[in-house]
Amino acid sequence: MIGGMTGFSSYRQLCDGLNTAFLKLGIRDEELYEAAVRDPRTVLAGDQLIPVLCPIDYVTGYDGGRIRALSSCDDVFLLAVPPSFLPDVINGMPQEFAVLVESDSRDTAGYREQLVKLFPRSVVRDFEDPRAQNSTAALIAYTATVHPRDRAGAEETAGPEDTAILSAARLRGDPRLADEIWALCGSRLDWLGEYHPVVMEESREVFFRALYHDDTRIAVKFDQGRPACVGLFMEGLGQCDWLDPKFCERLESRAAAEAARMLYFYVIASRAPGGEGHAKDVMAALEKMIWQDGKVCHFLFEATNLSSLYIPRIAVRRAGASSYVELAPGETVRPIEKVDYWYLDVGGA
Repeated sequence: MIGGMTGFSSYRQLCDGLNTAFLKLGIRDEELYEAAVRDPRTVLAGDQLIPVLCPIDYVTGYDGGRIRALSSCDDVFLLAVPPSFLPDVINGMPQEFAVLVESDSRDTAGYREQLVKLFPRSVVRDFEDPRAQNSTAALIAYTATVHPRDRAGAEETAGPEDTAILSAARLRGDPRLADEIWALCGSRLDWLGEYHPVVMEESREVFFRALYHDDTRIAVKFDQGRPACVGLFMEGLGQCDWLDPKFCERLESRAAAEAARMLYFYVIASRAPGGEGHAKDVMAALEKMIWQDGKVCHFLFEATNLSSLYIPRIAVRRAGASSYVELAPGETVRPIEKVDYWYLDVGGA
């Protein structure tokens, strides 16, 4: 407890226990949680004083400035719990404000109906991306199962030219290369989130934590000695602390039952020109690694409503052209879960 308020651990247990989405929802950082519950703008409810609405600045993973610009609202709050925890009357709010909602797509319609009743001056609005056929902001979890091709039928070559699989230990010993990889990934992810409330370009601290972890492998395509394309993937889901524990357990249990390898594809980013051509070489290096390992592999990756227009298609095309792996019979790269991002415009025009 924090001065009579629910502590972070209990709050997370509540959120994770009720969560149906593949991502952890709500406030995920303990220090920011403690700051949020002390902020007089945060709305607390229930006998144990649970934060149900908090200023967006206390929530990791969101670009507060971008959300304010996209919603044309200075005061933005996150719905930090399911709507059932909101009090019937919320006092002390600004005259005009926005409530950001993150919801499993299966819950979105019901959430919208509930919240409009709780905020009678509200209008439901979406974050639309004109580059993505005016689709609305979302993160989608994709999965695929690949099999190593028959060793007698696959020709082992030296692999794509100037492409290598690097370990985290190798990058820890080469800070210049690590910085170049960080710069490449950051520049390519920045444009992806232009109309999306979620921060695509991770902070340097978060990115390097993934880059340097021993479960990480890094496929790098070099052009004149510099990284031209980078693919990061992780062995297992243990380091994906933004994913819902129940979701991870379900996928890893399935992989273990099939004696399969579980890989999370963290990011792939190319330096223009030659983007997809470079990506082909990076993927080929990964495919060869799977072929050499000889195990069936379950992939998991995330895409936005924008990147979902091309990333899954590239993955299917690569598997079909690979000398080393093939998709499981009757399977393709498929979406399995989706989280929607939208907001209530309360008291606005």
